[in-house]
Amino acid sequence: GFYHQGAFADLTVKDMDQIKFAENSKFLLIDAHNFDCSQALAKKAHSQGLTVLLDLGSYKKQAEKLIPLVDVVFVPEAFRQKIAPSQDPAQVAQKLQRQGPKICVVTMGELGSYIASQGKVFHQPAVKVKAIDTNGAGDVFMAGFAYGLAQNWPFKKIACFAASAAAI
Repeated sequence: GFYHQGAFADLTVKDMDQIKFAENSKFLLIDAHNFDCSQALAKKAHSQGLTVLLDLGSYKKQAEKLIPLVDVVFVPEAFRQKIAPSQDPAQVAQKLQRQGPKICVVTMGELGSYIASQGKVFHQPAVKVKAIDTNGAGDVFMAGFAYGLAQNWPFKKIACFAASAAAI
């Protein structure tokens, strides 16, 4: 395949001490490929006032332990199916959001997404397109969501923008 974790897989928590965030940084996006380093980076980013976003991606055993440490968690359908196969995605979004993040987003591809925040959840339909290749659509969704957060848009506008961006 084309996937490679790069150097991040070989880093240690001690290496995280050398990481400096740019002065104007607002966000840090982490995943759980290197759990210990992701955990250390989340704590460091929060200590410097950054918003931490977590991409759960494909299922990894320790990934759920990062949820309480982040501000926004993105839960792809494949991950949701692994942790709560019989639960409604809206319920999963609310349950995970109560673990600590301000926002939980359960993405479901062409079925849209469920966004939970402040005890409320809503469904954002996907934009209907004739898909040629969906590779990277989830990454674009997250980027669109982060952009909307940076603009301080309301959640429904953020979700609509992210869904639209992912459909391109």
